[in-house]
Formats: sequence, structure tokens, C-alpha cells
Amino acid sequence: MVDKLLLFLSAEWLSVYSWKRGQLQGGQLFSNDISGHDAFAALLDKHPKVPCYLLVDLVEEDFRFETIPHVGGRDRNHIVLRKFEQFYHNTPFRHAQILYREQDGRRDDMTLFSALTNPEQVSLWLDIMLEHEASVAGIYSVPLISYQFVNHISSSHLLLVTWQKYSGLREIFYRDGNISFSRLTPLVRTDVRTDDIIKPLQIELNRTYKYLSSLSLLPIDQALDVCIICSKDHKKELQEALQDSNNVRYLIEDIDVLAERIGLRESPTDSDATPLLLHVLGRRPPANQFATADYMHFHDLWKAQSLLKITVTTVAFICVVWSSINLWEASNFHQDTEVVSAMKSSIVAQERQIEANYPHFPVSVDRMKAGVSVIQNLSVSAQQPQPFLTEISRQLENFPMIQVNSLSWRVTSGSNVVQENGHQITKASLSTAYQEIILGGEVISSLNLRDTIDSIHQFRHALGRAGFSATTVTMPINLDSGASISGDLDSEKKLRGSTFVMKVVLNRQAQTESL
Repeated sequence: MVDKLLLFLSAEWLSVYSWKRGQLQGGQLFSNDISGHDAFAALLDKHPKVPCYLLVDLVEEDFRFETIPHVGGRDRNHIVLRKFEQFYHNTPFRHAQILYREQDGRRDDMTLFSALTNPEQVSLWLDIMLEHEASVAGIYSVPLISYQFVNHISSSHLLLVTWQKYSGLREIFYRDGNISFSRLTPLVRTDVRTDDIIKPLQIELNRTYKYLSSLSLLPIDQALDVCIICSKDHKKELQEALQDSNNVRYLIEDIDVLAERIGLRESPTDSDATPLLLHVLGRRPPANQFATADYMHFHDLWKAQSLLKITVTTVAFICVVWSSINLWEASNFHQDTEVVSAMKSSIVAQERQIEANYPHFPVSVDRMKAGVSVIQNLSVSAQQPQPFLTEISRQLENFPMIQVNSLSWRVTSGSNVVQENGHQITKASLSTAYQEIILGGEVISSLNLRDTIDSIHQFRHALGRAGFSATTVTMPINLDSGASISGDLDSEKKLRGSTFVMKVVLNRQAQTESL
């Protein structure tokens, strides 16, 4: 399978070379007749979808130089299209190339306009290629790709002369590295002798020099450098026949040396520069020059298909890699899950073994757990009576006439609900509980009942100032407005004391400060 097909078209012949692994191979010649067309069509059928690069070397090629405004995008395309219609409206094979930008004035672009003015010579072969769905990658011109042969020569006015076996003698004039003039002299020879080249060459060189001088393309005080590419057999005779002068200097380039410099492995056998031109084109093809979109249809379609295949392949590869990564991660997760499950089973087995070794308790584990929780809550939030009783005792020191006969302590909620021993006490209930003392006492050494009641009230007020809430439950005498008063006037028993009952509650603020 070849990589490319390189075609060289002249007025009467079409040469086809194959490109494989970076080198030019083979070469088939097709005549411009029915048999040649049929043979060329058969060759295209053998190489479907292979990119084809067509290099033309025809007399009917025109060059024009025009300056156009330095614009881009659509504006430049419109200007170039108008120039094409102005210069070459009879041919579709047209090309525009910017040579340089002027340094003065508007700094316009100096542009080379070229065209193949006899389109029938090219379209005849292109129609065959289009009929067989050949992949036309581009159409190129010999003068526009030949500069690589002389880009190493430093000359402001250089004339390159090459000979192509099936087209003729090509002269290309470069001024400051830009093409300015080109002409093809038909000189078709299958077996070239030295005399067959020297005489026509001398005639054409003299004619070209006069033409360039008449157009003032050559300065009067500067010589024209002429580079001629030929074989070793012709080089010696040409050096003897062509002598340097004040107006012309000759540089005869060995075609074998040039072939080695551009990377052509197979050395040419004669002065034919066709293999060198096709090698330059195949090694690094420039952008299309003359081919229209109609003839490049199958090439564009093939490129789109190739791009689509590359895209699909890339996406498929990414999906495979992503799936592989996911499978690898899933495998790791599965292994980790198995390890965790094994650890869990081991812990559960150890727990059951420990539980089996425990002695038998009459209380269930849940109830033991609840009991431990209650104890922990009590250890954190339980309220002790000692600070409460200590403060009451300190107040009793100020009232020696009051004697405590009974005392009970308990914890109640804000609604005075007592937490019995059998009820569950939680942290919430402990945080909102009150301490309460029921104090039963007696006022001794009292002379009368009024002093007894005053002592009880004074004691209650003292407790209130100390931060307690004190309430009398019973008094020595019932002072309620609805109660009745009774007594024994005959009794001689002397009143020595009176009993009372008082409820003392420690409020939240005092409770917090005391704790």
C-alpha cells in the first residue's frame, strides 16, 4: 500500500510515481490519448483513497503582480476574487500568493497572481480522477515549488534553469528571493545528448537576458546569476560552453549533489529534474494552489472520515481506559469490603464469646445499661442536701429560742412533684429540680403567744434574705379568718412553747450559687 501518488503533468504526457516510507518509487508514463486514459483509470482503481498530488509544468501558465490592501478574512477573499475575475475569468485553476508587504505608503501587500490559462489540459485528467473517486489533495506548479533548489544561494537576481524530460526547459527568475518571471521552452527528449541541451540553452539564456533587461528587472551595474541543474555528464561540457561575463555568472549544480541535499536516495540517471521536483512535493506538500473544491471533494470526504475514525478510536480508547480504572477501583473496594466484613465477623464472634463467659445475672443487660446511665447522670447532676442544711443551721444560730424537732429533705420539680424512689430520674428532670426541707420546730422559753409568732416570722424572713423561699405550713395558733378560737379558762397549765411546721425551698439562683 503506497502512501501517496505523485503525478507530473506536461502537455503530452502524465508521469505517475508512488510515495512510500518517505521515498519516491517507480514511475509510469501515460500518453494523452484513449489508451493512456484507460491505463491511468486502471491505476487509480488499484489505489483507492490514496492522496494524489498533481504537479503541472505547462507553457500556458501566467503570472501577474499586483498590490492589494493589507486586509484579512472576508475582505481579502473578496479582493482576490475580483482580481481573479479581472485577470483569469476563463479558468478555474487560479492561485494568489502574498510575496511581501511594502514598506512605504499604505504598506500594501505585493501579491503574485497565477493561473493555468488552458484548463482543458488539466481538467481532462482531473475528470478521470473524479470519475474514479480519486483523492485529489492539490494541484501545484513547478515554478512555485522550485525555490527549494536555490534557497542556499545568496543572490538578489537569480535565474534557475531546470530540464524536465517530458515538458522542456524551465527558466525561473527570482528577485530578492521572490519569483518574478517564468517561462517554459518545450524540449522533449527521451535520450539527451550534450548538443541537444547546450544550443537551445544558449539561445534561451540570451533571449531571457534581453527580456529581463527590457523590463528593467536587472540593474545595469549588476550581473545575472544563472543556476543550471544538470548531470555530471553534462556539467563539464556546459562549463566549457558557458563562460562568465560582466553581465552573467553561471553556477552549474550537480543534480546528484542536489538530490542528496533534499534527501532523494536514488540518484538521477540524467539531467531530468522531474524526480527531484516530485520528491520535494512529496516530502513536504504545501497548501493546495490550483485545485478547486469540486475536484477535492473525495479528498475532503476521506479526511473527514479519517478524522471521524481517529475521534471514535480516541473516544473508545478513553472509555476502555476509564472502564479499566473503574473496574480496578471496584475490585479494590470489593477487597476492602471483604476485609471489613471479616473484621466485623471476628469482632461479633469475640463479643459473643465474651458474653458467653460472663456469669449469669438475674438482671438483663438492657436494664443494667439503663441503671449505669442513671448512676452516671446522678454523679454529674445529683444534688446533695449538705449545703442546704448547712445554711439553715447557720440561720438557726441567730434564733436560739427555736428548737428543731423534725426535718425531712427531698427534691421536687418545678410543679412540686416529688421524684419517688421508684421513678426514673433523667438529666432534664435533675436540671429543673428544687431542694425542699420540711422543718418542724418549737419556740421555747416564750412568755406569750405573740412573741412565739413573731419569732417564727422573723426566722422565716431571715431565711428569705438568705435566698430561701420559706412558707409556714402550721402555726401555734390558726390565724385564718375563718377559724374559731377556743380555750380552757380554768386550766392552770403554763404555756412553755409552741410548735410549728415550715417548708423551706432553695430557689434556682441560690441553688446554682451554692453548688
